[in-house]
Amino acid sequence: MEYCTKRTGKSLDAEIVSGLFPFKEDYMRWFIYAPLQLLIMIICYITNPIVVLFADKDGELHGFLRKWQTFDDSCDSEDCVTKYVPKWIRSEKQYDPNYGRVMKKSINIAQLSLIDKLKRYCCRLFWLSRNCAYGFALDWFGVTINPDDVVIIDNYKVGESERNVLITRDLKYWKIYDSMRIPNTNYRWRIYLGWKIHNVQGIHRAMLALRMWFCKIN
Repeated sequence: MEYCTKRTGKSLDAEIVSGLFPFKEDYMRWFIYAPLQLLIMIICYITNPIVVLFADKDGELHGFLRKWQTFDDSCDSEDCVTKYVPKWIRSEKQYDPNYGRVMKKSINIAQLSLIDKLKRYCCRLFWLSRNCAYGFALDWFGVTINPDDVVIIDNYKVGESERNVLITRDLKYWKIYDSMRIPNTNYRWRIYLGWKIHNVQGIHRAMLALRMWFCKIN
């Protein structure tokens, strides 16, 4: 659970980071946070193989190591483990208004063989590497968003193309998401910058977004 200060409504972690890096112009915050998050991601990529060993039987990390984990899922990603390590978990889902999205929890229901334990380790490592340093992006560099303060600049979706641009009324926080098919190929690019502000009804926590990648169209 995120605890917020009465003065600003920020999480305690975010309050500390803001104190370390004060800004005369708040709209420049992302351009300082993004390189810091990138540095932390490099550290997490290096340490993921060790950190994942501390996950409990349900794929949860605890204490400070929780920041290596995705906040909306355990290390036992449903999509990953059901494909490669079948019949040893079940998944429960519920909506969490603090994050404005569905949270998933994996529960171990069977004894694993040595081979399945190795597969589980690989699945957990893949998941942490695919979604690297999410806890830091949320707790240290994330922001609390009130949907009433968000203005939709662009919201476009046609076929394989999608674009979503949002900004808060005070111009401090913003989101740029763009996904488009590369002409004459079976691939698309995806760009996600700013903060992961979601179109939800309640106040929610938005993590820092810093991703640009290519992927194959299914």
